[in-house]
Amino acid sequence: MNETAELKYLKKVGRKIREHRIKSGLTQEDVENFGVSWKHYQKIEGGHTNTTIKILYLLSKAFKCNPKDFLP
Repeated sequence: MNETAELKYLKKVGRKIREHRIKSGLTQEDVENFGVSWKHYQKIEGGHTNTTIKILYLLSKAFKCNPKDFLP
């Protein structure tokens, strides 16, 4: 099965977000304290769903980084 360029990009973004979460010492469940459902967060980190600028902003506040840091 060939992945589309879009799916590959979503997976790259998910990996970058995961790296920042781990550096922050947070679990996937911890992101709920910042207004993001952990179930939805799992899909973002896994590259299985697109997300919004609002959620990227919330995650950047949780991980103490800039939203652009999530881009490959």
